Amino acid sequence: MSAPWFRERQFEKLGFSNVEDFIKSNWEDAFEAWDPEDLLILARMWQAGDIGKTREDGDYLKVLEAIEAKVLVMPSRTDTYFPPEDSETEVQHLKHGELAVIETVWGHMAGGGANEDDTLWMNDRIAKFIGTQPSLVGNLKETSLE
Repeated sequence: MSAPWFRERQFEKLGFSNVEDFIKSNWEDAFEAWDPEDLLILARMWQAGDIGKTREDGDYLKVLEAIEAKVLVMPSRTDTYFPPEDSETEVQHLKHGELAVIETVWGHMAGGGANEDDTLWMNDRIAKFIGTQPSLVGNLKETSLE
């Protein structure tokens, strides 16, 4: 989510009448339902998730340059965790990387299927990337992890 997401009251699209109810349901209640060990593992994964550590010299850019697979990187324009500027740098070092920024106010949530417009855009972009029809990509909302 981003500042415009809150200003535009996008939480109403998720069925909430006010931001307090949204935060209680999606943050407080959601995280309280997690197993504490899972939260610790998630935090550790974020701390240790450095692909540069796969090389002795720690150069993550050289790791990116060694990737042979086609890669579609789709950050949200308003994601403050993983801003698109970081993805631009990464894609420059991928042999077969493409950047497709999701133009949305949904921030970090954009890729999770919460907003139908974003989901349809992503389905179309993924279909183009893999060379198929959007209908064959499926509905990301149905397959997203919660």
